[in-house]
Amino acid sequence: MNSYELTKAPRSVQDFVINELSNWYIRRNRRRFWKGEKDQDKIAAYQTLREVLLDLLKMIAPIAPFISEDLYQRMKLDNEPLSIHLCDLPGVNEKYIDLELEYRMDIAQKITSLTRFLREKANLRVRQPLRRILVPVLSPDFRRMLQKVEEIIIEEINVKKIEYLEDETNSIIQKSAKPNFKVIGKKFGKHTQLVANAIKSLNNEQINLIEKKGNLDLKIDDNIFNITLEDIEIASEDIEGWLVASEDGITVALDTSLDQDLINEGIAREFINRIQNLRKELDFEVTDKIKVYYSANENITKAIENKSDYIKNEILATELILSDNEEKMTEIDINDIYIKVKIEKN
Repeated sequence: MNSYELTKAPRSVQDFVINELSNWYIRRNRRRFWKGEKDQDKIAAYQTLREVLLDLLKMIAPIAPFISEDLYQRMKLDNEPLSIHLCDLPGVNEKYIDLELEYRMDIAQKITSLTRFLREKANLRVRQPLRRILVPVLSPDFRRMLQKVEEIIIEEINVKKIEYLEDETNSIIQKSAKPNFKVIGKKFGKHTQLVANAIKSLNNEQINLIEKKGNLDLKIDDNIFNITLEDIEIASEDIEGWLVASEDGITVALDTSLDQDLINEGIAREFINRIQNLRKELDFEVTDKIKVYYSANENITKAIENKSDYIKNEILATELILSDNEEKMTEIDINDIYIKVKIEKN
């Protein structure tokens, strides 16, 4: 805004609101917002959100004066300025900057994004649990940071565990490199084609070294050329039973194999989602206990029976009753198979 770049300013705010605030912070903290007891954890979640929203409104006030004012009036306290346009633009408060926290959360977001991409590629629904992902360890610091956000990642991507690949096992994930001609053309001039051919010939070990250290010296025709990460584009190749993807030096391999227990759990999670939606449609209270009647084929019936305790706990049901009486039942689909259900308060 100081440079009068009035397109970049609101777009950066928009990206922050969508990606960091809405799709990550608010979604990740839903349990803190919704839980019944008004303890310090819940208060802290709301206070953090309010402070972020107020600062965002101050930032967009010169660009969107009316909506920012309307939202501010709904949020303002009696001791705060009468209008958003009487507030100063927020400044930087360096004591709140935690670079380590930002780094490990960035790792969590990138691994989550890569795994979701692989799920879509394999046509595996988000509610279908998977066995594991493999993540090559770039450094001891990377491993330490990843372990601190491991539970967040596992919950986000719905896998049972994360396995770490050390140097000696990194060969499980095969990588290839392509030259980034936009960069190397300016950097190496008349030697560009020589360097490009050398980049195409890089092996797994060399690519891993560049990812870890950020650069690698290559000897070509008695000349030494320093290759950096920005000089190359790294691709990871899928292996049988796995899908692989990379971004910014982070690689994820997703185990796509399914056994019957995982399939049953996936069906159970889809069933829970449909029942929860039905509860909302019928205006049931969050705390209402219910009975569930259902009519389904053999596979779905077995999955529901197999995971009955888990399902009942999630939807606050006292009973799951298999019934042939489909009168007044609602039709729902689970993995493109239609079944019928009816719920009633207990």
